[in-house]
Amino acid sequence: MEEQFIKGGLKVDIGQDLKQRVVNHRETFRRIFSLRYLEMLPTLFTYTNTENLSINFLKMETALNQGVDIVIGEANGNLQILGYVTNRDSLENPSILFSDNRLTKDDINFIIPKKDIPKDLEEITYLDNCQSGNFVVVRNKTLNYVSDREIINHYTNELAEIVLSRFSLTMQTKIQTFFKGDEGDEDINQLVSDLYNGAPFVKIGKFFDIKDNMIRVENDNIALQFAELKREY
Repeated sequence: MEEQFIKGGLKVDIGQDLKQRVVNHRETFRRIFSLRYLEMLPTLFTYTNTENLSINFLKMETALNQGVDIVIGEANGNLQILGYVTNRDSLENPSILFSDNRLTKDDINFIIPKKDIPKDLEEITYLDNCQSGNFVVVRNKTLNYVSDREIINHYTNELAEIVLSRFSLTMQTKIQTFFKGDEGDEDINQLVSDLYNGAPFVKIGKFFDIKDNMIRVENDNIALQFAELKREY
């Protein structure tokens, strides 16, 4: 019997191997598609009037997508990323309706050198119409009930199921035949493997009877199913 090795050293026959290939195809699509979108997220936003700012916006967007609230303020005469807040209890946080807390230096985890950290820091707020304070907190969303990662994963899963169906149909166009034989029949295992892999011809044993061992099944609806899945995708 033709055997394949899968994770864990377990041996499976070619039929089980083909099923595993379908599952692997879906999981590979899911992983590539979701990670590709997560890679793209930081590049989706552009900023204007940035000539006099010392801010790495790609770094800032990457941090925001990770759920980090970024602190921007002045240090050494330049507006830059000072760090990120360790306390989200702020009167400027839209998700906290009744807070009267104004963030200060003690609420910041700094990423700039100690020598560049300003002596006094206080959050700019609408409490006095933004007339005092020297830093702002940049947040990813006004309200963050659903993460970007969760949204991407949801729609990637939807697409992955459609891709799985299309891949399965592709396999069915290659193999629309039922094979009769004993379990572990090496001739049948080899025949299925060759047909799936697109071999132009196959070799069979002398005891293999095409009329008795093969049943051809026509499926005229596969083309229509492909078109419908393409539209759904």
